[in-house]
Amino acid sequence: MNEHDLLDKLDHVFKELIYPFHVLERDIPFQLNGQSNYRNETDTEHSFTLALVSILLAPHIDPALDIGKCCQLSIVHDLIEVYAGDTSFWANKDLQDSKKEREAEAVGIIKSKFGSSFPNLPELIDEYELKSTKEAQFISALDKFLALAVLQTSKSNYFKKNKLTKTQVEKEVLLRHRGRGLAYEPFNSVYLAQLERFMKQTDYFHDDEASSS
Repeated sequence: MNEHDLLDKLDHVFKELIYPFHVLERDIPFQLNGQSNYRNETDTEHSFTLALVSILLAPHIDPALDIGKCCQLSIVHDLIEVYAGDTSFWANKDLQDSKKEREAEAVGIIKSKFGSSFPNLPELIDEYELKSTKEAQFISALDKFLALAVLQTSKSNYFKKNKLTKTQVEKEVLLRHRGRGLAYEPFNSVYLAQLERFMKQTDYFHDDEASSS
């Protein structure tokens, strides 16, 4: 592939994958420092934050983790959402039930569109989706940790806005979330500490008494 062919292929990636990814929003509202209004985090912001936090935490969790690979996996881990859409962990059952099928189709689209020119891209996505390496397992667990950390540190109004009480979150949601957050054993204690810290913040949740009255 000559230089101009390579640049043409890269243009295709910008238009069909990178730019659409920039505008995707996650179902996680947060506040930036000094701002009073909430807005949803974008997938690009989330992926950058995941990569940066992996750089910071990996040496403390397991010095054998390949930080470069962790960053690569962080950057690509949600790219399938360009074609599958974002399925919030807190989404309704119908969306949750169709998530695997939609994401499998999205992987196929990415392989078809970009795999011949940039084969390392679908290879990285497969590595993350299959959790076939310890780096992929760590990033999967860190992804769940990060959701709690962002909701807490930004004083998110997500649960109040959606009228979810602390009791509902504990009983209906966190059992599933906890299972995914414990995807990499050396990281378990840090995830559980963040979960405990988050659940102590009772003012983040819809009031139990208000919902029962």
